[in-house]
Amino acid sequence: MSWNKIYRDIKGMLEKGLAKKNYNLKGNNTYRVNCVARVVVDINSIETFAKVMKYCERNNVPYIVLGKGSNVLLVSDVLSAVVLVFGTKFSNIYNIGNSVIAESGATLAEVVRYGRNVGLGGMEDSVGIPGTVGGAVVMNASAFGYETRNCVSSILVYVGGKIVHKDREDLGFGYRSSNLQNGGGIVLRVEFELVADDKNSIDKRIREAIAKRVALKQSTYPNAGSVFKNGNNYYAGELIDKSGLKNYNIGDAYISLNHANFIENRGDATGDDIYKLIKYVYNHIKCSHGIEMELEQKIIGDN
Repeated sequence: MSWNKIYRDIKGMLEKGLAKKNYNLKGNNTYRVNCVARVVVDINSIETFAKVMKYCERNNVPYIVLGKGSNVLLVSDVLSAVVLVFGTKFSNIYNIGNSVIAESGATLAEVVRYGRNVGLGGMEDSVGIPGTVGGAVVMNASAFGYETRNCVSSILVYVGGKIVHKDREDLGFGYRSSNLQNGGGIVLRVEFELVADDKNSIDKRIREAIAKRVALKQSTYPNAGSVFKNGNNYYAGELIDKSGLKNYNIGDAYISLNHANFIENRGDATGDDIYKLIKYVYNHIKCSHGIEMELEQKIIGDN
């Protein structure tokens, strides 16, 4: 089956403007690398998602789900796949009592601010974490002691060809992990259980969380956050820094001077440049310290 036919088929079953052909995902990943996807679909509802998934699975068409692209590296110049984008068109937020329900394309910051507007708090430390709520649940995103699992009550997830509800206890949360990773399901909607609070108190905590993040001065260049996970007895950034690797580069991909566990795109770095730099750091630390660091970011494409 040709990609032209796949595009025509998908375009024909959806609302106008949702499907795009040979689309550059530079604006859909925070490394800002060029990567052209054969077909991209902006998901705007669960119904749209279900239609595209049914088509892909029935016709053995490869697919990839992408949110804000804040914890991923697109290594290929061309992605021969249907990319389902969970973004602003799939980001509705509402509340029922103390529960705030958000579609997967909503950002954590949007959920925090929605909660503030209806007098519900508890997620303020997540306000500076980039990315969508779907991705945050999958990786149990964390900051300043806050973990996504702290407030997640349940999710709506696509797994095994079905859309089902799962409670927090079903998700196997761990440090920067859940059992949703590696094909464990696609998060469609998240329910957060928050706490009634005064708006001024919530505002204060939001300001404090933003100030803490600004004080870190992590990077001013395009990046995708922490590259490697911390270990039981080491911080990845400190280990890389002590190894003298700050500012080491391959092409326009550089190890950050501000945070050694960040890689920056200081110009026109390719996904392959960044991936080669990741492998260099991994091998250097393994050889010099005997530590095999675990990658936090998800690699998408052929490398």
